[in-house]
Amino acid sequence: MWRLSRYETVLEQVGTFLTLQEAQQVEVVDEDSYLTVSWQTASGARERRCFREENLAAIRPGALANRRGTQTLATLLKTLGQDIDRAELEVGRIEETTDGFLVSGTNRGRYFSRRFSYPELWAARRDLAAGQPEAATPARREVVSEPPPPAAIPKPAPVAVPHDTPLRRRLGHTL
Repeated sequence: MWRLSRYETVLEQVGTFLTLQEAQQVEVVDEDSYLTVSWQTASGARERRCFREENLAAIRPGALANRRGTQTLATLLKTLGQDIDRAELEVGRIEETTDGFLVSGTNRGRYFSRRFSYPELWAARRDLAAGQPEAATPARREVVSEPPPPAAIPKPAPVAVPHDTPLRRRLGHTL
C-alpha cells in the first residue's frame, strides 16, 4: 500500500502528528497495509499507534502553521521521504538515532541499511528550497549488506579417550 504513496507525503503526515505529540526517539515500521509508529513522549513513556493511509490523509501539515520557522520533525521526515523517493527505496523500518535516521528495507530486491544525518537532511532541505534538487542528495554514509551466509559449522576435533575407562569396563568395551 505504501509503495503507491510517495514517502515524502506519508512521512510528512507522520512527522506532523509526531511534532504535535512532541515525540522523540521515533520508529516507523512499514507493515505493508499499515504503518506502526512508536515514539517517546516528553514524560519518557513509549507510545505506539498504527496508521492506515486513510488515517494519515486526515493529518494536514497546516496543523503546524503556528510553528513556522522552527525545525520540526515533520520537515525532517518530509525531506527524508524525498530522499527515499529519489533513491526508489522500499522502506521496512525507519529509526531515529542520536545523529539522524537509520533507514532499512530493500532497493531493487536487495537489503539495504542507510544513515541520514540531521545536518545532511537540513542541507538537502535548504538545497530543495533554493531550487537545486541535484545538490539536495549529498553523499551519505551508506551501508549496503546482504544477509550473512549461514556459518559453516566446524567439525569437532577428535578427542583422545583412554581405552580403559570405568564405563568401558562396565559395558565390556575394553580394547
